[in-house]
Amino acid sequence: MSLVQKEKRMSSALTPQTSITRQNWLRRIAPPLLNLAYEAGIYRALSTIYGGLGLIFSLHRVVEPNSLVLQPHHLLRSDILTEVLATLRKLDWDIVSVQEISDRISGRGPRTGRRFACFTFDDGYADSLTLALPIFREYQAPLCVYVTTGIVERSIFYWWGANHELIVKSDSVEVPSLTSSQSTILPGQTFEQKWNSYQKLNALCHQWGDSFTPTLRELYKRNSIDPDRCLDREALSIDQLQELASDPLVTIGSHCVTHQRLSQMHQDEMWFELDESRRKLEVWLGLEIRHLAYSFGRSDACGIREFQAARKAGFDTAVTTRQGNLFPQHREHLLCLPRRSIPVTRLGLLNALFGVETILRKESRVQLA
Repeated sequence: MSLVQKEKRMSSALTPQTSITRQNWLRRIAPPLLNLAYEAGIYRALSTIYGGLGLIFSLHRVVEPNSLVLQPHHLLRSDILTEVLATLRKLDWDIVSVQEISDRISGRGPRTGRRFACFTFDDGYADSLTLALPIFREYQAPLCVYVTTGIVERSIFYWWGANHELIVKSDSVEVPSLTSSQSTILPGQTFEQKWNSYQKLNALCHQWGDSFTPTLRELYKRNSIDPDRCLDREALSIDQLQELASDPLVTIGSHCVTHQRLSQMHQDEMWFELDESRRKLEVWLGLEIRHLAYSFGRSDACGIREFQAARKAGFDTAVTTRQGNLFPQHREHLLCLPRRSIPVTRLGLLNALFGVETILRKESRVQLA
């Protein structure tokens, strides 16, 4: 079931006896009102101020249309990706490479007046080659894959992939607590339960960090989940990476070595992540690596120190996961570019493209903190 289907199912569960809060009421009336605003041309008017020059989309994995997706910002169905590319072509937007992003923001590129979108994939998954690339070839659209070298080498602890497999396969998961004797029960008999349980388990992983690793490993063992096997099944091999990089539509960028938050590292550890990942990729591919994506990329993962280090390391651009569109002001901040999570609904896509998300989220144009 897609996120769209989930939203419809959850909305249809409301009955006349349900207490409809102000927030629920706004959620119900907002989509039709926004659709009317788009049809009336209000979106295009707003975009001149809030839409900026364009935007960079942040993706990870692409899966088959019938796949169960518990995290749509990490797993995107291939049919939705096709719809997004088709919509951009119908709107007459340019789809550009990450190098063209730098050129256009800096004023070195063509002055067409047309807005543009760039597609980037983080981590380095095999489906970038097997599922995503054929779709991009169909639309003759470029893409960038930011590769974590530890994923290609199978040397990282792939807990986020193992979490997804665990919740998908389980009717119930008992997670021991690190602070008390009482465990957390994560139900998984319905789609909604699996959805919520996956979010909760991921939140625990981010909350506790490395101290949670022994608990996770025991949890996986108890439920016959092998994170190493998950990683080997889903990650690019070096041969696949070389095949991917050989396509003229593809740019390969660096996504560090261990996929850990750079902000939590000492200076020399951070520098190793930036330098070693690029060095290995250049050895494997025989290409110059000029673009970077910070691991995780939120404000708790990278900041001024990391942006300055990326500049010192000689990268042309570096992207975060701070949500936002691209504006002329970013010509002075090419090492901390925002991205948008890929929308899974038509309205969500239009909100991102035309800057409505900028208004709804009250976003700053340049996000350094």
